[in-house]
Amino acid sequence: MFFVVGAVISSMSVYVRRAVQGRMRDARHYMVVQVNDVYSGNIALGNLALEYNPYYLESVSYRSQDQTETRRLLGSTLPTASSGIAEIEYDNITRTRTFSNTAPPRNAR
Repeated sequence: MFFVVGAVISSMSVYVRRAVQGRMRDARHYMVVQVNDVYSGNIALGNLALEYNPYYLESVSYRSQDQTETRRLLGSTLPTASSGIAEIEYDNITRTRTFSNTAPPRNAR
């Protein structure tokens, strides 16, 4: 009996999931058709695709790094000490600048 209940619940969840996916596909298709109908003569917009793979991305990154090292020898406050305290200070700056451009599907490589 337990297995029958589990099978029914599993099949209902698959049915509901597929129904939601179908509704989303229909909404996307309706939206694209409406926009194409309104802007069909617009050269800048072009033809819209029903599906799009967002992995068509061109990106360029520039990276620069600056490093500064400062060394100091601090004097001792004790008159009998021969040396003081050594101090080293590091200062690192890293800059990254990235430019990304998502290519339309017709220009995908």
